[in-house]
Amino acid sequence: MTETRGRWRVPAIVLSACLLLAVLGLLLMTLAFGYLNDPEGISCRAGATVIEDANENDDVWDDVELDGRDVDDLSCADATALAEQIPTEDDGDDTVVIPTASEIRTQGVVLLVIGLLQLGGAIATVWTARRIARTVAVVGASLGIVVQLFGIVSLIAVAFIIYALLFSGAARSLWGRGRPPRRAAPEGAEPADDPIIDTEGTEVTDTDGDWPEPDAHERRNDETD
Repeated sequence: MTETRGRWRVPAIVLSACLLLAVLGLLLMTLAFGYLNDPEGISCRAGATVIEDANENDDVWDDVELDGRDVDDLSCADATALAEQIPTEDDGDDTVVIPTASEIRTQGVVLLVIGLLQLGGAIATVWTARRIARTVAVVGASLGIVVQLFGIVSLIAVAFIIYALLFSGAARSLWGRGRPPRRAAPEGAEPADDPIIDTEGTEVTDTDGDWPEPDAHERRNDETD
């Protein structure tokens, strides 16, 4: 089953991958806006959360003495300072590191860029079928491996997207020959001077009529050949 978009029909697996990538991109952008909107607050809450987790677990070596105060009553500076005194191991010298507001803001910018790549690449791939659009989508999906919002579920989603856009039969048909293939010449018309040849030396034609049209740049190149 295919979905019609403009002058070409989107194979179902490509459309599904692009929709999934667009959703991941929107989620990343939503998270990024949260980071950029209140980086100081996120840093403070991170310190308070670390203290709460340390005091509520069964270990004693990472407990934080609050002198009768509640975690919510701590100032941002106090929460951060106390959290960064918590050891990461019972007999180790390393302590917890709370990201600063500047670091959180930088993370937000990185997430926003990745989200834009994913969303923009997905939309452009469905709309244009251009190889460059597919490349942007694949790069955005690959960067999503680093930012796994939902753990293994995100990893599985990214793996499906990369397979659908790079290795599936639909992807090989659309982008596997270096440029989008031309439609077959109408009956009675002169065939193209440079027909599409597959890896086995056989001329390939668009029997189903679902290959994308060549763009203006390719048409100009064809006219000058």
